[in-house]
Formats: sequence, structure tokens, C-alpha cells
Amino acid sequence: MVTKKFYFWLAFIVFAASACGSSDDENGEKTKDGGSGEEDAEVSPSDDAGPTDGDGGVVVVEDAGDIAFALCGNGKVEPPEECDDGNMNQRDGCTSLCTFSCLEDADCDDMNPCNGTETCDEDKHACDDSDPGIEEGESCGDQSYCWQGVCIPNVCGDGKVVEGIEQCDDGDKDWDNGCTPECEYSCEEDSDCSGRDECLGDRVCENNACVGGTALEDETPCTIVDTRIKELCGDPDDSDAKDGWCMNGECTCTDCGDGEIQGIEECDDGELNGTDKSPNNCSINCQEVECGNGDVEGDEECDDGNNQLLDGCDAQCKYEFAHRFTKLEIVKGAENVPEWCEYQANQFAEAFGSEQNMMGAGIRINILDTVNRRLSSQLASGENTYILHVMDSDDTSMKTQDDEIIIGTYQGNPSGAATENAVDQAFVVKASQIDPDTRMPAEYHSVPAAQLGGGKIISKGPIRLEMVGPMGSYMMRDFKMQTVYDVNTSTTPNVEQQTARDTLKVSDSLKLPETSGQNRTGLFCGAMESGATDIPIYDGGIEDLRGMDTGQSFGPMARFCCKNIEDEPEFGEKYNACDKEAGELPPDCDSISDLIQHGCTVCVDFSGAAIDMMGIFETGSDCSLLQSNPDACFKIINGIPFDVDSDGVSGNDTWSSLFSFETVRTRIYDVTLK
Repeated sequence: MVTKKFYFWLAFIVFAASACGSSDDENGEKTKDGGSGEEDAEVSPSDDAGPTDGDGGVVVVEDAGDIAFALCGNGKVEPPEECDDGNMNQRDGCTSLCTFSCLEDADCDDMNPCNGTETCDEDKHACDDSDPGIEEGESCGDQSYCWQGVCIPNVCGDGKVVEGIEQCDDGDKDWDNGCTPECEYSCEEDSDCSGRDECLGDRVCENNACVGGTALEDETPCTIVDTRIKELCGDPDDSDAKDGWCMNGECTCTDCGDGEIQGIEECDDGELNGTDKSPNNCSINCQEVECGNGDVEGDEECDDGNNQLLDGCDAQCKYEFAHRFTKLEIVKGAENVPEWCEYQANQFAEAFGSEQNMMGAGIRINILDTVNRRLSSQLASGENTYILHVMDSDDTSMKTQDDEIIIGTYQGNPSGAATENAVDQAFVVKASQIDPDTRMPAEYHSVPAAQLGGGKIISKGPIRLEMVGPMGSYMMRDFKMQTVYDVNTSTTPNVEQQTARDTLKVSDSLKLPETSGQNRTGLFCGAMESGATDIPIYDGGIEDLRGMDTGQSFGPMARFCCKNIEDEPEFGEKYNACDKEAGELPPDCDSISDLIQHGCTVCVDFSGAAIDMMGIFETGSDCSLLQSNPDACFKIINGIPFDVDSDGVSGNDTWSSLFSFETVRTRIYDVTLK
């Protein structure tokens, strides 16, 4: 209201000023700005209110002849005045703008607590200033006091004691003479003296000052507790006590960083303190680097505040360098078997024939591609996980040689939502594959290997190892492997915090390869032990048949596969499907192993004029066509014999095999109980 009235009177003043600016014409009549008298507008008194826009704003007046203006200060209340007391006192109920002095207490508040609290007499609209306020020198707010009627900030050290804010103020910087530089008593009881500076010896409290005591000898180790000394030592905000030494009866920091070991310093490598170039692995505080304190110092690659294994940073503060499989494929052809493999054969892959396009059905079947897609899709998505963890390496950048390293092999689960092929995604390792006492790889999950430099790794062996397959894990005999980490993809690991307790930090200088095994440089070979391919085959229809092309189903095998080993009595027979709902499993029914041994030929005659496609999918293969019409049959799996005796007792019971793999860098976050 006051603001709107102000603009109204401002309009009046401007209007009056323009009127005063007129001049006489040659006939003695008033004109505006030298114009003719015809342009003048005569102003006469009127009972109408002044010109407004309805909201109290200024309006343009084209003809002021019928408008009269109230004169504020004449002692008469005239519209649009709220009041008029004929004086200039702003707080007596009516202001000099002829508006009420106040409508509520807030209108009277001058924001100065020292002269009291002002209130509004709502009947008289006058401000009541009768409250005497706060006495001189007393507190008027947080760290403030009244001085000459004004509230001003307190200044500790000005020699004035402000009651309620300061205990004392002697204007000096001495901490022990009775009043500290923070305007508090140096002590109030003897125990206050014992906790301040031990270098002064045992002292007692007299008149709020610590007195007596025999100072300790210079260079005596002590604990810094004084915030002033901490500030001088560059650590004012640390609430923990710090080690120091006595100098002239005061516990202070040593000259850490000057290159000389003194006082309580364990080392001092000057500017190299706290870096990975420190020859004595010296911390920034001139102490030997302590792994597990949560700070990455010296030659530490990481520090997560503990010395536990399999949480991203090991007990020596070396980063737990790990990769996980993102691609796994059966490699076909004995000619592709490296000479370092235990078996120079590759019998398992020979079972998979070439791609077959079944005429008229529009169905493409390539079992090798199907299995390989299934293996890789499970791994890339995190549905199935196989982790290679490089341990005991002197150089996890993979650039140099190390003849004695260990590769831990684990399955695991993503810590959060899985992202396909994501670098540095956090995984938890299955506890069943970890020794619970040492948190080291359990039996059959540890591969002795050598690091050859340039990113190359090759295993020593052969060994027996638990591997991962399309339907889970299996044992592999005479396992050997190699891979090449791409050192050109090396970056600093991204250790995004997983939970509130996750405090892993890594050195900015740590650079590790992101990928390995590209262009079939990642290979492993050996023999899958008996049972590795005992995956049940179930009956299935057209949807399952189409699902085979994406590696999602092996359902139609039993319905469409005819055994194709000609010299076997079972030649031309179908397979015995497992009853999935009843939970039936091999050897009570047939498995993928049976398919590989006895082969799979699909027989469908598409030569007829009228073909009942749904009938074909209901009945599956007509195995009699193997003899009567071989051209209607398509061999998709070659029946092959075993070529390896896995237990050395019962004769050959499995096949030699060769696989390729690719990996991406991952983070080991924890061990799961599952």
C-alpha cells in the first residue's frame, strides 16, 4: 500500500513540475514548452481521486481539467490519503507520504536489537519504541554485542570481555597465561593442563593459568593436540592427534619434507614423499607407507582401508587386476591347435557340420554357430560369468616379464544391473570357488602362468580346472591357455562406489589393459571330462526349432535328430528325450553327449506337391528317409568317437577340444555366499 501511494505522489510531483515549466506567450497567457495557449489544460479542484490504473500505478493523463490532487501535509485527510497529521514524523501513526506508519510489528522493526523491540499499535498505526533494549557491552546475537546502541560483531583479542560470548580477553596470543587467543580460560582445573602440551611437563591450574612443570628435552617424541600447532603444521582441520617432537617446551611438527630424518620421522625423501618414486616408500607424513589406511601413497596402486583380499585391492595395496569373458567359441579344425596344447587333435569341434538350409522350410541350422552364440551371449550379458584374476604379478600393466604369476579363475555375479561388455563393472565372486581361510582361489581354480611382456600370458601345466559351459560349469583335464592383453587400451580403472562401505581408491598413475584375446589371441585347450556335455535334450516344436538359431534352445533335437552312424545298430533311430516336467536327466534319457557320439541328421521330404508343415513340426524327422531318400536328409552333427581317456581307467570317454575367448577388464568387488 505504501509503495503504491508513493508512486501516486511521484506522479503528482512530475505533473506539477511539468506545469511549472510552462511560459507566457506574447499575450501573457500560459503555454506548455513554448506551445500555443490552445494546448494548455486548466487544472481545477475536484472531489475526484487522483489518476490511477486501478492498482495504484501511474496513468497517463490526457486531459487534467477535471482532476484535483490532495496536498499531503496540510493536516486534512483528502483522497487518496490514508492519513494527514501535518508533520514529518514517520513513526507517529502517519508518514510524510500520508500513509499509515504501520499495520503490523514488522513495519516498525529497525533490525537493531540494541535499542529494543519495536511494536505496532494497530489502532493508532503508530510504532511503539518504549522497549529500553540491551545494555552496553551485552550480547545481541551470535558472536555480537551492543556498542553505543549498535549491534556489532565481537572481535576476540580487542581486550574487551563480552559477557555471554567470551570468558576472557587479554589481547595477547599466549595460550597458558590464563586466557587463550580464543578468549577462553587456559584452564579451570588441573586436568585441563595435562591434555594441552606434554612438552611443558606436569602442570597445575592456578587463576585459570597452567603453571609449574619441567619441560621435556628437545626432540622428545610427543603428540600434537593444540589446534594452533596443527595449523602451523598445515593440518588445522584434522581432529585426530598427530605425532610431533618437543622443541623449546612445545610439541610441534618436524621438518618433514626437507630430506633429513629427524625426531619421530621414519623416513624423509623430500619432494618424493607420498609418490610412487619415493626410494624408501615414504609417506607424505614422513612415515613408512602403511597399506590399509585408506590413502594411496608411495608405490601403492590402491588402498581401500583394509588388508582383505578379493575386494578390489589386495593386502599389499596392489590392484586386483581381473578380466571377465565376453566371448567364448568352439574353434573348429585340428590345424588351428597351437603346439603348446597337450593334445594336437580337436575332436570335439569335428562333430559340428556345415550350415544346412532346409529347403522349403526357411530354417537355417548351424549347430556350431548356435552353440557359440549361446556361450557368448550368456557371458557378454553377465548371465554366466568367468573371471581371470592375475595375481602375484610384479607388473599388472602386462608390459614386462614375470615368470611366476597365478591366474585365479572364478564364476560370479554382477554387483548391480549387468551391462553388456561394460569395462570395470563390479562383480562378486562365488564363495564356493574361494578358500574361506585365505580368500585365495580354491582347488581347481588356480592356474600357474608366466608373463612374457607385451601383454602376453601363457599357462604352465597341464592342470585340471573347473570351466564354464553353456549350461553351467564342468571340469577340464590337461588345461592350458594363453592370451594377449592389449596394452594399447590401458587406462586407469574406474572404481565407482558400490555401497557406503566401499572406500576403494586407486592411483592416477595405474594404467591397466581394458581388453584381451582379440583376433583369437585368447585360446585354451584340453579335454572336457566325462559329464561336461551331459546336457539333457528335450522334445520341442517349431518355436524351439527357431530358437536354436539364436542359441536359446536345444529343444527340437530329440524330435528332429536321426542317429547317423551307419555301422551302429541304432542307425536311423530317434533320440530318447528327457521329460522336463518330471525332472528327468541323463543317463535315464539322452544328452548332448549322445548327439555328438551318434550324430544328428534331419530328414524332411519337401518334394511333395502339398506339404503339411505343421504336421512335419509335430512329427519331426522321418528317419526312414535316411535309406529311402537320402537327398531329403541334412546332417548337422557328425557322430564322432571319444579320443581321450579322462580318468585313465575306463578307456576313452571324452574329446579333445579347443576354444577361443575374449575378455574385458572388470572389478572384483566382494565374495558372495552363493
